[in-house]
Amino acid sequence: MAMKKLFIHLGNPKSASTLIQSYLDLNDTINIEYHGFRPRNNPNEWYKSQRINVILNRDLRIINRLYFKENLKYNIQYLNKLYNEAKNDIWISSENLSCRFTLEELCWNEKYERIRGLFSHLRPNYLIVYRNIYKTIKSIYKEYLKRGYNQDFLYFQKEVIELSDSNFLQSLMPIQMYKDLYNETNSSNRINFIFINEKDNHRNSIKLLNELQSIMSSFRQIEGKELLMNNSSHDLCDCEKIKESNLVNPGILDSLTLVENHRIYCQKPSNYISGLNEEIKWGKLKYRHKIIDLGLKIKNKIYSDNIKFTAEFKLFIDELKERDMSKINNLIPNELMHNLSGYWSEDD
Repeated sequence: MAMKKLFIHLGNPKSASTLIQSYLDLNDTINIEYHGFRPRNNPNEWYKSQRINVILNRDLRIINRLYFKENLKYNIQYLNKLYNEAKNDIWISSENLSCRFTLEELCWNEKYERIRGLFSHLRPNYLIVYRNIYKTIKSIYKEYLKRGYNQDFLYFQKEVIELSDSNFLQSLMPIQMYKDLYNETNSSNRINFIFINEKDNHRNSIKLLNELQSIMSSFRQIEGKELLMNNSSHDLCDCEKIKESNLVNPGILDSLTLVENHRIYCQKPSNYISGLNEEIKWGKLKYRHKIIDLGLKIKNKIYSDNIKFTAEFKLFIDELKERDMSKINNLIPNELMHNLSGYWSEDD
């Protein structure tokens, strides 16, 4: 009998994470044992246990180093118990492990040190998913809008550049991420990456899941009709509408320091969470649909937010590409290199 394995899906955000998590949840107890985020309607069902919720959303993301070290022994004991009792491969998924999605979170380097401290003795296999960097950044902008961000895309691009040394961009540099993971594993066999090709359709879910299945040591073939999760971002024409609504109904913050409020809610007692079902869906705070009309006729106007990248931002992305590509060495697999041209190409 083959030795069971531990797989950790690190992210990236806005790269079909909900689809992957839905598939893992669907296969839980059948072919794998899944202990990550489960995209369900009921917040009480998001995680199998409060302990794994705390590990993924507090200890690996926001808690200070002192408290992390204090909890480390207890957390390792808990993870060892999960591993020893498992009959199949174990999968853990949290889309923001690879990324400092908001500035309240720890940076990737600190997160990675903690991931190594928790899991390295179990020799984990890592999975990281990429989509075209321009599409990713558009999706991140739309995600912030859904949560209360009220600035336009031009301002957003300026913030991304200004905060580039401390925001989500580090996780969007494939060569550097691969080298970081390789430094721990010393084996390309334990590093898995998937690049989403969106030329044929928006998410090409069947192809993505086929690639995911090829990584799993055992799996059940499922039909596309079983993929119930549809967590696509808002259409571009919605962006201005939501932004205007956020200005009228002030959201959370007006900068990229936006807090992921659903993670805070998830720490609350179950009787508190139960009253939030109408506000929360798929682990994300729903924006309020009501748009107040203050003479602007927001309800009836069709907006076409200028979701276009500036020349300055394109130049900035080119510089990021050069910085990442300069780190190429003979350890980088050809398959990864083959996908990089499409990853960095400008979004149409």
